Amino acid sequence: MSLRLSVNSADRGRPPVTQGIAFNTIDNVDVAGKRVLVRVDLNVPMRDGRVSDLTRIERVVPTIRELSGKGARVVVLSHFDRPGGKVVPELSLAPI
Repeated sequence: MSLRLSVNSADRGRPPVTQGIAFNTIDNVDVAGKRVLVRVDLNVPMRDGRVSDLTRIERVVPTIRELSGKGARVVVLSHFDRPGGKVVPELSLAPI
């Protein structure tokens, strides 16, 4: 079973409606014992192989903690670019 969740809902009690499509939120879906795939944008600024601004990482942490706290097995999905389809070690997610 696949569910599409919205975690940016301004009204945290009701499913938001976007272009006529109702989305579930973390508040109204039972995730206990389920595997939840969370797609996040972790294109964070890097300097000398280290993350120079943690803002994007810090903003996803509450969602991951809430899902985990409700018994979900959380899988985080992200990527950096592969310019020209080539693997570039400087664009690895390993430092993150």
